[in-house]
Amino acid sequence: MAATSAPELAALLARYQQAWSDGDIEGILSMTPPDGVYEASFGPNPWGRRFVGHDEIRTALLDMGVGQPGHSRHLYGETHLVGDCGFALWTSVQDGPDGPESTMHGADFYRFSDGMVAAKIAYRKNRQS
Repeated sequence: MAATSAPELAALLARYQQAWSDGDIEGILSMTPPDGVYEASFGPNPWGRRFVGHDEIRTALLDMGVGQPGHSRHLYGETHLVGDCGFALWTSVQDGPDGPESTMHGADFYRFSDGMVAAKIAYRKNRQS
């Protein structure tokens, strides 16, 4: 398969990030290969929790409430592509009835393969109460 150009990867990543911001699970999966990986920023392991394949990723996103009312929105900021990898800084905003209720900063690291997002590895700041 032909290599994906930098402008094509940038457009793919913009669509993928928008799907995350919109809570569009099927949109996320449509840009993820069948053996794609999502490493969540939470979980019992040093890498958080790893989900592999569409079924595991879909279940994880549903369990996290992605796309449900009250789910947080990702606002992506600085984004960079380097070869078949990328990273982006983001702010997650959880809305309450009177406006933004909480925010959290994080970063995602991506690996691309065959014009798809082969892996999304998430990191976030932990808030102390």
